[in-house]
Amino acid sequence: MLVRPKQAAVLRYGWALVASAGAFFISLAMFPLLELNPFLVFLAAVAVAAWYGGLVPGLLATLLCSLLINYFFIIPFYSLSVASLVAAVELVIFVAVAVLISSLNASLLEARQRAEAAKAEVEAALQQAEAAQERLATVALENERLFREASDAMHARDELISFVSHDLKNPLTSIRMLARGVGGRLAATGDPELERLVEPIATVESAATKMAHLIEELEDTVHVHGGEPLRLDRRPVDLVALARQLAAEHQLLTRRHRIRVESELPVLFGRWDAARLDRVLGNLLGNAIKYSPDGGDILVSVARAANGAGDQAILSVRDHGLGVPADDLAQVFDRFHRGANVVNWISGTGVGLVSVKRIVESHGGTVAVQSEEGAGSVFTVRLPLAEEDPRDLPQL
Repeated sequence: MLVRPKQAAVLRYGWALVASAGAFFISLAMFPLLELNPFLVFLAAVAVAAWYGGLVPGLLATLLCSLLINYFFIIPFYSLSVASLVAAVELVIFVAVAVLISSLNASLLEARQRAEAAKAEVEAALQQAEAAQERLATVALENERLFREASDAMHARDELISFVSHDLKNPLTSIRMLARGVGGRLAATGDPELERLVEPIATVESAATKMAHLIEELEDTVHVHGGEPLRLDRRPVDLVALARQLAAEHQLLTRRHRIRVESELPVLFGRWDAARLDRVLGNLLGNAIKYSPDGGDILVSVARAANGAGDQAILSVRDHGLGVPADDLAQVFDRFHRGANVVNWISGTGVGLVSVKRIVESHGGTVAVQSEEGAGSVFTVRLPLAEEDPRDLPQL
């Protein structure tokens, strides 16, 4: 793993200046041609400054970028005054997201440095053990010491993940609630100029949701590696309503795709973990969008079926995108595995489907894929429907 070297203070703060200046000239060049909203370009500049410089350079870049945006790209131009509520809301949201990006990068860098330090200690201990192999008694004592150090390192890693997740969940929740509230109020105004902001605000909410899901996956990974099963919060969940909600949320993130939900059932209740099923369907919809770069229809189907083992809820997501090569189908749910047709083209981590499989199987269900390269894929989730006590189900 690459380790970011310690940089001189001048160089670290130089990242903030260079990134801000670069974003400014890019936005200045493209703004009159494409009527480009400059916020995303300046957010990228903040991310670069925070990643290479750290928290304070990231905050400095936030300040510089917000001043540049206000002075050059918000009416009235060449003034630091803000003439409209829309501009004020945009600027406040930009600053909030930029500060969050800087904080997240700082936390991630600190986590990486601690993990690398722990790894270096373990590797050094292993080298010492190899040097002492000729003496059996020493080897036994050394192995015991190494085991303790490895356990301590794993414990430190788990504590670090718990610490980071705890500190990030609250601000992420605040960002999501703020974005959802602002978006709802703007959509209800009936003002076309304000309604233009609903989609970018929905993008902010979606990004915060994805980060929250990533944190939850890290927490699940800690539990699984510790030999613990996933702790499911089983409650009555309407799978039809969940599918419609997530389809609507993802539709706000794309204009090239048309996401539809089909179900002959008005409702389909089961006792599942709603938050984790949200992650399952969110992963499948996100992949369907990502791996259909030319757009097209995405169909989410919800049905109920019976087999020898009892009734099942069937949830499927169909796209018409790149598909999965035949040689990769058997490994599609393996950790870090990615299809040969996308690995050098479309970014990804190769862990999303691993999380999907783990969550579905923890519910006693199965997940499968049918795919043809160049024609699209169908991911099908089957979840058991246990007999429900009518008192447990919501009254319609």
